[in-house]
Amino acid sequence: MNVIKQILSPGGKLAFAEPNMLNPQIFAERTFLRNHNKYVSPDEIAVERWKINKLMIKLGFINVQVIPFDLLHPLVP
Repeated sequence: MNVIKQILSPGGKLAFAEPNMLNPQIFAERTFLRNHNKYVSPDEIAVERWKINKLMIKLGFINVQVIPFDLLHPLVP
């Protein structure tokens, strides 16, 4: 993260995509179904937006906005 802070211009924006642990499908994949999913890499984690927000502020970022965007399974109504 410190590298990002060094290269991000003042007023710049940072965007990244990570699995959202509050999404029920992601929660299941990362907990009790973890051993059944070969497509989830062992070092991949799911995030919670308030933890990311807190970390960014701790690292010195200001005006932090963490905006969730979920991609849902096609069978979810």
